[in-house]
Amino acid sequence: MIKEVIGYILIFATAFPVGYILAKICKDELIKDRNYILALSWLLLIVAVFLLIFNFSSMIIISLAYMALVFGIMLKMSKNKRFMRQK
Repeated sequence: MIKEVIGYILIFATAFPVGYILAKICKDELIKDRNYILALSWLLLIVAVFLLIFNFSSMIIISLAYMALVFGIMLKMSKNKRFMRQK
């Protein structure tokens, strides 16, 4: 049980550098498709909660929540003016 929790924390900790790197790579897409990424992030969270309620596999829920977190970090970085001006 404790090993699983530590594993999940480590998995979610990797979402921050992954989101930052993807935001750096995908600057143009973040500017023009911001609303779609936001909608996809919310959809992933809603599906993860729905699957959690109906006791689906925890790995599916963790994967969906991980993707939503990565998209959220990308959106947060896209609001940073200095970050978006960097080459």
